[in-house]
Formats: sequence, structure tokens, C-alpha cells
Amino acid sequence: MTSSASRHEPTGSEPGRPASAFRRRLAALGIPETEETRRAYPESIVTPPVVGDCISGAILHDETIGQNAKYGTPVIEILAKADIIPGIKVDTVAEDTAPHPREKITEGLEGLRERPQPYVEMSARF
Repeated sequence: MTSSASRHEPTGSEPGRPASAFRRRLAALGIPETEETRRAYPESIVTPPVVGDCISGAILHDETIGQNAKYGTPVIEILAKADIIPGIKVDTVAEDTAPHPREKITEGLEGLRERPQPYVEMSARF
């Protein structure tokens, strides 16, 4: 599987890695974090036949927006066929706030005006 997402700055905490909340979910379920599991999980959410009747938009991570489903169909195309509007998570990382380390604050306002443009070209609409 190829991904055009590598051209863009990742939204996870490390280059090429998904957001830490997703990594924690996989670990809690005992699922190994691999490119295949990171592709299969979002694909399982957007491929049921009636999903477009239940949701109207999906916020995608940098890695996901450029992915292809198992049989080569781009995730963006699957969303379009289901009448689901694709969006993109454009912040960079959530950091602990002081003095409340369990509360998070989103970083990444710098460059926010320019950051969405490559995703708009990939069909993201919000």
C-alpha cells in the first residue's frame, strides 16, 4: 500500500506515527501497532453499507487521508461514495497543561492558515 500522506507533516507526536490516543487504544486492546492495523481500523468504520446514513463527516489524520483500503480503493473515494464529507485534523499535538497534567491543550496554531491546503487538494473539506 502506498500513501501520499508522507508528503505532509504528520499530526501524531512523531513523524510517520498516528496520534498517541490511537496508539493507546490499540495497546489497550492488545492489538499490535502496524501499518496494516492503522489502515484496517478506520477502513472498518467507513466501509459498512449504511455508514453514510449514520454519519455525514469524518475527521481524518494525515496518514489516513492518503491511505488506500485493503483492495486499493483510496479512503477518500470510499467516503465520497458513502456521501461522507472528509475533513482533516490539522493541529499538531496535544500537550499536558500546567498545573493539570491530565488535561490537554492543542498545539499547532503556527502555520494553520497554510497547513490545510494540501489536504484540500486531496478532497478534505473541513
